[in-house]
Amino acid sequence: MALKRCKECGSEVSDQAFSCPNCGVPTPALDEDQVENIRQQGRFAQSRWFGGLLFFGGLAWLFFSAQSGGADGLSVLGRSGT
Repeated sequence: MALKRCKECGSEVSDQAFSCPNCGVPTPALDEDQVENIRQQGRFAQSRWFGGLLFFGGLAWLFFSAQSGGADGLSVLGRSGT
């Protein structure tokens, strides 16, 4: 646990602190590069989640399409395949 200067008020703050006890600024010991790195990790996590959703949605579609007989299965739903 090291002490760093707060980027807003200049008081000494633990590098593990969530906010400065003096001025209340969030993440007082992080520099701009570290904050940008955290933002990029969040964006990457969101894109992985969205990609996984698309993948499993596609698998579900293939499964239900195969169970209903593919294009011929449309007539089961009351629609004509032609």
